[in-house]
Amino acid sequence: MFHNEAKLAALLNHPNVVQIHEVDHYQGSYFIAMEYIEGSSVAAMSRLAHYRKTAIPFPVAGEIVAQVCDGLHAAHELKGEDGAPVGLVHRDVSPQNLMVSSSGQVKVLDFGIAKARGSEVRTEAGQIKGKYPYMSPEQCQGDHLTRCTDIFSLGIIFYEMVVAKRLFKRRTDLMTLKAITEE
Repeated sequence: MFHNEAKLAALLNHPNVVQIHEVDHYQGSYFIAMEYIEGSSVAAMSRLAHYRKTAIPFPVAGEIVAQVCDGLHAAHELKGEDGAPVGLVHRDVSPQNLMVSSSGQVKVLDFGIAKARGSEVRTEAGQIKGKYPYMSPEQCQGDHLTRCTDIFSLGIIFYEMVVAKRLFKRRTDLMTLKAITEE
């Protein structure tokens, strides 16, 4: 997965996607050097809003979502070195993977479990990748994933920012998956 992320990230260059500067190894361990983003994750912003018993203001949440859409669109439209569509799906769009810089620029992070057409990385049968409360129904059920999966996840995040309430999070993971697929 590490090499898969590095390979995909090298192809993806967009202002709303974290930039990869270097992929290398040191003393037998591989690393990815990414751009530093001074700011806060959407998860931290949501926690602060919850602590203050308020929601993230609608215009702020809307701007965050608009910028994430721009970054995801670039990922979804990504073409490989041969010019063919890569078919990239992030699969882990969650508040933890969205950063807002101190200047207001939003960046999508962590394409570590992203899925691309023709990728050597395969998810084992019965294994689900991503954060359960932000998954799409098809992701929960192990079905074929498209860009709609990422958009569904972003919709959950938008709802949670403006309503200041978790949409699908339940007491257990199984109950969360059931809420997504049945509610």
